[in-house]
Amino acid sequence: MRSYDPTITQLPPYFSQEVNIYYDVIPIVDVVNNITKKITLDNLSAVLSQKGDQAYDETITSISLVGDLIKTIVFNRRNAAALTVSYVDTYVHYENTPNIEWTAIHNMNKYPSVTVVDSAGSIVEGAVDYLSLNSCKITFCGAFSGKAYFN
Repeated sequence: MRSYDPTITQLPPYFSQEVNIYYDVIPIVDVVNNITKKITLDNLSAVLSQKGDQAYDETITSISLVGDLIKTIVFNRRNAAALTVSYVDTYVHYENTPNIEWTAIHNMNKYPSVTVVDSAGSIVEGAVDYLSLNSCKITFCGAFSGKAYFN
């Protein structure tokens, strides 16, 4: 088999564009610099082996979910620091003074579903207007006090 020739700019037409077995060369596209590089099979094998070991060192070994109101997902990795993601999955808004319009700041970073109950515990329907990902206004036909559950 011929050795690697760094002066090759075009692969011979009778060889595959993916693997040039004759020259033992594989063209690799560098998308950052928008150029095509050529790498020998031996070098490619070494790079893949190194990257594979690195990926193995950071594999996720376990996942746990902790917390009550604020949930935290913990991704424990083999030889690296754990990754965590925290979020609020429910929120209860208390409206103690009877009002026709309630404004609730839930800080859930989403448009959650809303269930409203009056002070007697009966479900009440209202018009929900989302002001942002973290707040909404609920409008009713009459004033009352109660709770709004967000999830």
